[in-house]
Amino acid sequence: MSPDTTQHPRWHAIDHLKAAAIVAVVVTHSGPDTVAPTGDALTWNLTKTWTVFQVPAFLFASGFLYARRSGGRDVVLVRLVRVILPYLVASGVVQLVGASGARTPGEVIQQVLTASSLGIYYYVSLICGCIVLSWPLARLSRSGVLVVWVAYAAYSVAAFVRPELRTARDWFWMIRDPLSLFAFGFFLSGWAARCWLPELSSLRRRAPAAVLTAAVCVTAFGLALNAQLLPFSWGWFDRAIYTHGVVALFALLLAGRPAGPCVRFLADTTLALYLYHLLFVLAVRPFLAGAPALVAIGGQVCAGLAGAVGFVWLARWLLGTERARRWLGG
Repeated sequence: MSPDTTQHPRWHAIDHLKAAAIVAVVVTHSGPDTVAPTGDALTWNLTKTWTVFQVPAFLFASGFLYARRSGGRDVVLVRLVRVILPYLVASGVVQLVGASGARTPGEVIQQVLTASSLGIYYYVSLICGCIVLSWPLARLSRSGVLVVWVAYAAYSVAAFVRPELRTARDWFWMIRDPLSLFAFGFFLSGWAARCWLPELSSLRRRAPAAVLTAAVCVTAFGLALNAQLLPFSWGWFDRAIYTHGVVALFALLLAGRPAGPCVRFLADTTLALYLYHLLFVLAVRPFLAGAPALVAIGGQVCAGLAGAVGFVWLARWLLGTERARRWLGG
């Protein structure tokens, strides 16, 4: 979710990727509240297996959109404010409606400071960390960015093999640490893709069939890993493989196809949709308990998307587009 994309030229594949990712986010949160396979296999596969590219795709898109621009302190501060201000407003709403579970003022403050008024707000910590890290990245050459990517990938492998090397070891902090679970790697991949875009475009023109075949194979392999269809797993790298394949497919198939108004709306409001959709999902969940899997999932997805989109439309009508974007992320 990159809050400032509307101020710059459109990248059609990025628009489509972000729109697909926010839909995948809502689908994910319409399933079990767990990171380990549980319960009905159909529900798990429909809501968890194919959707795991969503947050990594947002990080990739942000890295791509931020790359090769001025990365001074003022720019970094503006980018941080564009994320943090809507987050603080959303956290206030969550606390007011009682969805956070906080019982004391101390718990409220702790949740707001740790991006945990809702569990899904961990993303705010990730993207803010990546924004801060974009400051030194903007001062590197293209080759320097590639070196950083390789070094970070090597560290991630080492941390996977040797847990004592991890910058965070508790799950609560691992999902909020941009250096854990390859989170910064997705941002770096987007940044590197923008830096090396001429070469990547040239490769696509020279060998379109081979590149597309490779992207399909990587995506299928990553999906099989995440669906636990293979007799082995590479931990969080399963998600990384799948995400890079999905991103490549979007780039290859949709780069030249202008996004329609619905896709552009979703792409431009992903931060607001992310921050508010779960409130609508949680509101209808009790009424769908016991319903068939497809009905329960479909009802929650529709409520999450329609509720969040309607909220953004109403906010734009009352506040205007710029104020809605500034205060709500949409």
